[in-house]
Amino acid sequence: VLVLEASRRCGGRACTDDSRGMPLEHGCEFIHGASAITRRLCDEIGIDITPVVRWDNLHWSHAGQAAVKRSALPAAAAQMLETVDRAVEGAMKDPLADGDVSLREWCIMHAGLNETALAAAEVLIAQTCCTTLAGLSVADLQLDERNGCDERNEARLCGGYSRLVEALADSTRPTPSALLEDSAAAESSGEMRILTDAEV
Repeated sequence: VLVLEASRRCGGRACTDDSRGMPLEHGCEFIHGASAITRRLCDEIGIDITPVVRWDNLHWSHAGQAAVKRSALPAAAAQMLETVDRAVEGAMKDPLADGDVSLREWCIMHAGLNETALAAAEVLIAQTCCTTLAGLSVADLQLDERNGCDERNEARLCGGYSRLVEALADSTRPTPSALLEDSAAAESSGEMRILTDAEV
């Protein structure tokens, strides 16, 4: 199996560390959305997945205070996060008539986000995509949404991504099978041919 990387980043790379007795992902961790192909593969292979509730359980730290549930934030912090949500929703609906822009540019030009709100968007949106807000394309975000990537409907693979990678790798490994094309010819020549399924 040959794995090709498009860029130097951990996102998208499946690397599960089981050395401490439980799976810890060093690369991709979540299945984003109900229609993600990873869900279908897990169903076909028989790997269980468990729902992840990140957005509804979001804890946020404001002004150097301890992180609290979003619902317990001071009004100003809660309003700032609502502004970020509305800005991202607006970007997702923008027809981009003037061409693609980064989410950072869009949030400044169309939603007027200040640096505090931009920093929140960086953590909540860009870092989940393993990039910066300035490096995140609005057109790519829209494409993800059209393809069913819903970060509010996420899951994790039970046992980690390594189980899926291993199962997919197993499906490509040929199993040797002895095929005698002509047993009489094989006996007379003293030759036995062993072919793999891939050669058949």
